[in-house]
Amino acid sequence: MTPLLKLSALLLALASLASLATGATQDHDLQASPFDALRWVPAGEHEAPEVQVAGSWYRPVEVAGVPVTDLLAAIDAQWPGQRQKRFAEDLMEVLFDLGAETGATLDLVVVPLEGPRAGEQLTLTGIANTEAKRRALKGSSRGGPRRPLPRPAPPSVSLEGSALDVELDAFRTGLEQRFAYLHLGGIDLDAALAELKAELLAMSVGGRVASGQLAVALDRLLKTFGDGHASVSGPPIPEHESDGRAAFLVADCDAGTVAFHRDRSGLLDSQHPFLVAIDGLPLDAWVLQASTRVTAGSSQLVRRRSLRELRDLDGLRRELGLEARLGKPATLTLQGSDGLLELELPLHDPSQGVGGPLPGAIDEDFDFELLELPTGTVASLRIGSMDSDRDAWLHASMARAKDSDALIVDVRGNGGGSRALLLALGGYLAPEGGQPWVANVAAFRLAPGFDEDHLEARYMHRADWPGWSAPQRAVVEAAAKAFHPEWPLPTTPGGPLFSAWHYLVVGPTGHPAEYLYDKPVVILADAGCFSATDIFLAAFADRPVGPAALTLVGQASSGGSARTQSFHLPLTGIEVRCASMASFRLDGRLYDGRGVEVEVEVLPGITDVLDGPGRPDRQLETALEILGAQLEPRPR
Repeated sequence: MTPLLKLSALLLALASLASLATGATQDHDLQASPFDALRWVPAGEHEAPEVQVAGSWYRPVEVAGVPVTDLLAAIDAQWPGQRQKRFAEDLMEVLFDLGAETGATLDLVVVPLEGPRAGEQLTLTGIANTEAKRRALKGSSRGGPRRPLPRPAPPSVSLEGSALDVELDAFRTGLEQRFAYLHLGGIDLDAALAELKAELLAMSVGGRVASGQLAVALDRLLKTFGDGHASVSGPPIPEHESDGRAAFLVADCDAGTVAFHRDRSGLLDSQHPFLVAIDGLPLDAWVLQASTRVTAGSSQLVRRRSLRELRDLDGLRRELGLEARLGKPATLTLQGSDGLLELELPLHDPSQGVGGPLPGAIDEDFDFELLELPTGTVASLRIGSMDSDRDAWLHASMARAKDSDALIVDVRGNGGGSRALLLALGGYLAPEGGQPWVANVAAFRLAPGFDEDHLEARYMHRADWPGWSAPQRAVVEAAAKAFHPEWPLPTTPGGPLFSAWHYLVVGPTGHPAEYLYDKPVVILADAGCFSATDIFLAAFADRPVGPAALTLVGQASSGGSARTQSFHLPLTGIEVRCASMASFRLDGRLYDGRGVEVEVEVLPGITDVLDGPGRPDRQLETALEILGAQLEPRPR
């Protein structure tokens, strides 16, 4: 058992003893739940629950007097990687361990997600807590779609007079209380909000501002701060709901920007692969306009997300003053070796979704393959998402890789998730002698509702955490002395704005299958790598000297590390998501705005973005060439 799990078990045991001492008793069966249905939505590197009670959907705040944040923290500590399953099936057990009183009915504090009271905190009393509800939820975290269900948008409302000021003030207060990067770029929030308000009123009809327009404006403002996870979600703007989508995708390659079919079956025109203009405007003009919608982060993040925004073709037409083209086929100018070609494509029905993975993404999330080279066998691990439930797969894959001569770990297109797979793989790829090392240093905003364990979900702890082993404590103390952040955390005359520094330590975990993989390793990365995958890449890029070479190949990651938190504006229900954590590499560089560089940069070839058997993969081919050169020739 790891030190973290030992400590968590001790805390839960103490909580149980405390409940007996104070008279709290288990007066209802542990196999029960107060929820009719349960779904999960993205929340930083994890997911957060939304619950249905009596036919309505809510964001739960408290259950039986216990904050949901405390429930999730206890679940993550006792059952790492099983948040969804345990919240659905073992909620009463966790409540009991935390000293709460449970019974045939429970009181819930919730925030409605729709209806006239959307965004308002309510208390629901006397909610039936039954075994039948728990049984219905039992499979809610298994066997269904991998992605969380879409969250319903708040209803569209109009704001006028002081109502707009109420929402803007709530936005300002929410950021001032919890946004880690509020002061990063030197943006004057008050001046920016005043300018935003003036622009909204200038565009309004009769001084009434639609909540959808407010959400779009706030989203673009928030993204200027450089937080790659930041977003503002509100209702759609009714007159834009029929906007058509592009019936094609685009991606950068080594020779330009290629256009291809939505199903990735082929280029739009194999003789003219490069997209140079849309509706007569140069592609650069479209990309520049699209960039106003995305986070002001690293250049690779801005480029990738801007190309993705080209899917909203009619929306960009509005912004570029091409209203006469709304709803009409896209006129594409394609270039090849023999000149230009014009091609017309009808728009895609937006009701069918945007379609297709991001450029560079690979369909199979998890795969293992043995590849034969003249000089040896290469084990290839494909990790398409940082899924906390894949520890067993990783250990099984590394068992199969034990006799290989080299290893490829492919995380291209991996947008993040949990850090659990990093910790698991780090035990195999530890430095010479199997020593731990520090892979991430961070601090969080001191805000209402953020307790001392706010970064525990990121496996990060203060230097004085009692759970460190002696080797871990030694590397943390050394890192604390050497760490100098490129962005000194701001303070106020009244005291600090941020917590003490927290540290992520990677290295041997004690898992019974673990061994030291002492062969050459290549990790494949691209700009689709983000969030927990940024941490993954930096951990191995910054690893002390290992028993064999470890090389990052491909393209730099996008850059982001946030511990995202959300709040809602009171009148519209608009959701604001922002980073609560300032996160750095060990050498002091921020993740946001930078990303993680590779040692050998390789851009995809023209057809590398396509799907299908036998498709080329220049980055993988380069990885095999590097490993082949590092391996000793086999004896004849």
